[in-house]
Amino acid sequence: MQCENCHREIDEDVNYCPYCGSKVGSRECPKCHNSVSEQDKFCSRCGQPLDDYSTETTFRNDYYEPIHQGEHYQPIQDQHDYYQPLQDNQQPFEPRPKEKVKWKPIIIGVVVICLLTVVSQVYIATRPYKNNNKTQVEKKKEVVVEKKNTYTTYIGNVNLEGKAILNNDTVYMTNEKGYLISLDKSFKNNKVLLEEKVSYITPYVDKIYFADANNYLSCVNKDGKDKEILVKKAVYYLVLKGDKIYYQLDSDQESLYVLDLKTKKSTKINKSRTYCPNIEDDCIYYSSSDGIYKMDLDGKNDKRIIEGKVYNLIYENHKLYYVQDSKLNIYNLDDKSTEQIIDLPVAMFNKVGNIIYAYTSGGIISYNITSKQMKTLYVGQVTSFQVVGNVILVNNDVNWTIVNEDGSSYELFIEDDGSFV
Repeated sequence: MQCENCHREIDEDVNYCPYCGSKVGSRECPKCHNSVSEQDKFCSRCGQPLDDYSTETTFRNDYYEPIHQGEHYQPIQDQHDYYQPLQDNQQPFEPRPKEKVKWKPIIIGVVVICLLTVVSQVYIATRPYKNNNKTQVEKKKEVVVEKKNTYTTYIGNVNLEGKAILNNDTVYMTNEKGYLISLDKSFKNNKVLLEEKVSYITPYVDKIYFADANNYLSCVNKDGKDKEILVKKAVYYLVLKGDKIYYQLDSDQESLYVLDLKTKKSTKINKSRTYCPNIEDDCIYYSSSDGIYKMDLDGKNDKRIIEGKVYNLIYENHKLYYVQDSKLNIYNLDDKSTEQIIDLPVAMFNKVGNIIYAYTSGGIISYNITSKQMKTLYVGQVTSFQVVGNVILVNNDVNWTIVNEDGSSYELFIEDDGSFV
């Protein structure tokens, strides 16, 4: 017989061709000539039915479906490439519609969260402030004001709304409600003089001048009686010099005016925006929106000395102390030099001799200009502060805290029941 691979004559009893090594008796697919075994009914490569397997075969689009009794063969390849038309009762496929977003509960949730946030912020801002540092704050400690304020310190207090001042042996200040009160030098014998919010407290002779709840320039007797409105317009930065009160008139582009207490006549001094006026014997230093200026008492010779936005201006001994870019600076008017002191951001300050009291991030510090030594006096919430003699009064919009030069402090007014100390 012949070898099916090399077609040479070989013996019938051999299992492999001695010429090509092919297995004797193996078959090949008549369509793709792939080698198949004797028992194979279909070609393993192309699926062609072999000769000895009786079947009918149909072809369609490169694949076939052999039809055989009891069996149905479908190769996997290309089954998805042919189109099957819809039956008469079959509906075409429609994509599932997207569910509509329910905005109402989402909006309600957002509103609730916003309301809770607002309520919490209001509570934090209005709750009574308590210093939990038991070693720092002591109640009912005996404190006596032993020093009098200089004019420089008085100006520093005015820059910070002038809510406390020592006059003779009496301290005039505001209580936790902002009302005008009087106390002795030991901060005792509290008397409410005027049940009205006040600022820029300025005692002079037998009266107390101040800005009332409407910021009108007003005065009362030292017993709190007979209130009189002197300027029925909003005023700020009330500064007493001699028998005159200088003030900023808010409605007239924040320009500077002076009120003669004898004649009760007001006179306009300048046309510039005026903040933190320092009234000296022969001139006025003030800050404006674009720098620090110097002018005569009548407003003439108005010249800018320092450029840029500044805050809290104090003049003393030919030097200007001011805050610019959150840094405290000293400008020497004699040699025109500038020195930056306190390597911390400063929000407000006052000056007593060679000591600077400043509010920085977190609390009140003292800084010795001569030795350049800095000391933390008070840590806590600070809205403003006033220097009265040898003590610092720190306000947090709820009550006052007395801070001594050694750093000890105690709450001045608020007890657990809301009464005065």
